[in-house]
Amino acid sequence: GIAGTALGAYTGGLGFGLGSKKGCWIARAIYGDTSTEWVLARHYIFNKWQGAIANIVRSLYSKYGERVAEIVKTNKLLKAILKPLFDRAVYNGAKSILQGA
Repeated sequence: GIAGTALGAYTGGLGFGLGSKKGCWIARAIYGDTSTEWVLARHYIFNKWQGAIANIVRSLYSKYGERVAEIVKTNKLLKAILKPLFDRAVYNGAKSILQGA
């Protein structure tokens, strides 16, 4: 799929492996520590997403993301609410890599 193809194109730029504890805590709680999706979400959120809202979200994420991720791991409703947002980040991250953006 698009995630695997994009990740294959992107792995040269990774500073960490899929099993790393660095990175997108909430995406890892949603998709799993060894998924390609969390890496693509992280790529988009921290490297490609631009604007004032993106800056605010990243700031809040840095402050609260790890704690929210712990809740997401056990709260199916919160996971269901957040997953579509992260699915969009995965799609956008894969698209940006495949387009060489």
